[in-house]
Amino acid sequence: MDKVYLKEWEYLIRRQLRDFENTYPMTLSERKEVHKWVSDENSINTNPWYWYYENGNEMNYLDALRFEKELYENMVTKTQPAH
Repeated sequence: MDKVYLKEWEYLIRRQLRDFENTYPMTLSERKEVHKWVSDENSINTNPWYWYYENGNEMNYLDALRFEKELYENMVTKTQPAH
């Protein structure tokens, strides 16, 4: 990537993050994870798990993170031995 493109990309993803934070309520720990994702030069509108909404659009990072955590919690609950 050339320097001009990289600067434009960084500006765009930071602006997306600011707009996202003003729209989506999130916990402090979620906010930290979202900032980490964006600081690695990723868009908030993408996710590393490639999860998509039912309408075919890619899930934003926070929704996908929450979905992943829910899947994990369900998996743990179902794999624990019955008492």
